Amino acid sequence: MQVQPSAPGVYSIGQLSQLFNTTRRALRHYESKGLLKPTRDGPYRLYGQREFQRLTVIVEARQVGLGLDQIQKVLDAYDPEDRGEAQIIKALQLVRRCLAELDQKRDLAARSVVELEARLERARKSSPRRRPRAPACVEAVSESTETYKRTPRYEATP
Repeated sequence: MQVQPSAPGVYSIGQLSQLFNTTRRALRHYESKGLLKPTRDGPYRLYGQREFQRLTVIVEARQVGLGLDQIQKVLDAYDPEDRGEAQIIKALQLVRRCLAELDQKRDLAARSVVELEARLERARKSSPRRRPRAPACVEAVSESTETYKRTPRYEATP
């Protein structure tokens, strides 16, 4: 569904949330964190071109895994005199750092998998090949059943 702004370059919270396929709650959250600063018309939030561009950066940065603190740094790096070049450089630095952290986590996970597989193999080799011993409660039930089977039954006398 295509949403038409009420005025050229001005969007309501509902229109902007639909355009970016996000929730109104998310937009209010971004506002509470200082990422967006809509103007107010009474109780209504109005988002202009600046907020539209900032939300574009927020959504794209979230998609590549940046947190809100990192996104704030990217947004703060914007300089209209360099046409956003500093902002792009900052975003690339943060994305590279995020990738490095993910590589470390992947390596740690791979080492953990290898270690767990080795432990499993050691446990398999050290366990006896016979049937494992039943827990005590199962043995107690088995013994009482055997005792019951050996107990003479009451037989009616003629």
